Amino acid sequence: MSTLISYTCEVLIWVLAVILLVVRFISPTRMPWWLMVAFAALLSSLLVTVIQGLTFKVEEELLAACLADPPQVANPAIEPCPMRLIDYYFLPWYLRWIAGLFVLALLLPIYGLLYVVKKRHRAFAA
Repeated sequence: MSTLISYTCEVLIWVLAVILLVVRFISPTRMPWWLMVAFAALLSSLLVTVIQGLTFKVEEELLAACLADPPQVANPAIEPCPMRLIDYYFLPWYLRWIAGLFVLALLLPIYGLLYVVKKRHRAFAA
């Protein structure tokens, strides 16, 4: 269950940025830039906190699944219990907002392109 929640939070970081940009695109007066950036930073910070809190539970679930009798592996050619040599680095609480703003920055060129198309469409319609 922790794995599902963790993966859902990872997807929600991307979905959150898309939703904020769609709201900004549809109604720019209701969603000013400062509010969109603040929402992206705050909500992504919460999601990253949940992901970091569940990291060790996810590892426990993966280990339990691979040690099950018989091992739960979709492809029999893959080794059921690979040895994980992972060292985790967790961002400090005051830097967790960076993920949301990074995703937002990645999506801004698409937003800009759509905005230019929208402006040109309005210019031709007038």
